[in-house]
Amino acid sequence: MVMELRVALRFTQDELMTTTAELTLTTSRLIVSETEILNLKKLMSKQTVKLMQAEAELKVVNQRLAVTETDMKHVTLDVAAADAGLAILRAEVMELTANGAAQDTELMLIKTRQNTSETQIDNLIQVDAAQWAELTEDRLAATDAGMEKMRSEMLEKPKVAFSVGLLESSSEIQAGNSDRYLVYSNIFTNIGQAYSKITGFFTAPVKGVYYFRFTGMYYANGYPIGLMMYKNEEKAMYLSNSETDDRFTYLSSGLTLQLEVGDKVHMRLRANCRIYDDENNHSIFSGFLLFPL
Repeated sequence: MVMELRVALRFTQDELMTTTAELTLTTSRLIVSETEILNLKKLMSKQTVKLMQAEAELKVVNQRLAVTETDMKHVTLDVAAADAGLAILRAEVMELTANGAAQDTELMLIKTRQNTSETQIDNLIQVDAAQWAELTEDRLAATDAGMEKMRSEMLEKPKVAFSVGLLESSSEIQAGNSDRYLVYSNIFTNIGQAYSKITGFFTAPVKGVYYFRFTGMYYANGYPIGLMMYKNEEKAMYLSNSETDDRFTYLSSGLTLQLEVGDKVHMRLRANCRIYDDENNHSIFSGFLLFPL
């Protein structure tokens, strides 16, 4: 009986050793399987990083290509498909390798489309640069033409201007019981020869708008000063000062007049008034053409 038990025990030990060996082998295989699963998970993580990078690059492309929405919609669809593929990868580990290859293909497609979009951007930039250069040249040409036109108009515009002093040396002029025509004989400028130092009249050579200005001075000493500007025989302006203190008295003013060809402008000294001038040119009469009509 003991012998039979020993035989049975021996047989049981052999079976136990066999089972232990099989268990060890199974454990080794399980470790290998876990290692493979870990590697597959690492591969999936790399694919996930690649997909995240692709999504980031796609966002940059979306920002740079607002005008290419149609192409971006296709890219968005591709990214959505990639997201779906990623969900499948996470759910089905056994299909990771095949799906990873598919993701690589999709990633290459996205990069290809990105490169195509960047090429389109470069082409658009080149087209915009060419259009801007052409527009700039057109504007410069238009500006040059406008300046040339203005230059021609300025050259064609009549040039009329004069400035004259009343006397060339120290002296005074006085009016009697009637107004006195003033003849300014000291000519500083007389472009267009429209002012006559013989008559003291300015005669408009062209129809236009003219500006005239005068200044008169007298040392009061009991005498007033009064100056009048006439357009033809019509009084256009009158200024006077009746102070009697022993000091210099000045009158000065200006006026813009519209004149026809042949209209005359001149100055008069009011009756019983006096005006003074010397080499310092206290009393002057000036005018010029603002623009023709």
